[in-house]
Amino acid sequence: MAKFVNRFEDKVPLSPTAPGAALSAVTANKGHIIIGLLITNIHDTDSVSVTVNITDSATSESIKLIRNKTIPAGGNFEVISGKVVIDASTQAVKVGCNPNEKASVILSVLENA
Repeated sequence: MAKFVNRFEDKVPLSPTAPGAALSAVTANKGHIIIGLLITNIHDTDSVSVTVNITDSATSESIKLIRNKTIPAGGNFEVISGKVVIDASTQAVKVGCNPNEKASVILSVLENA
């Protein structure tokens, strides 16, 4: 059964990693629909640079959604504001931030769609 979930990462690390807990296991031949991905700069005075990838463990490919996007202090950026379908068994969204831990992320997903 499909369900809406949000995944959070309060302090995004320098090396791109999956935000929050991994998306839950799905029924065979099902996927996830990413509804939105919002990144906020939590640094008080400086801008941050963020990178967002979709990685595929089956093919070892990594597709960059954004690379080194600058977000000003206190600002935010909506990376996905529509629908992106991913294969839940092999694909993952990963986010990285420079400087380390100065951005937060919310990833909204319809799981098992």
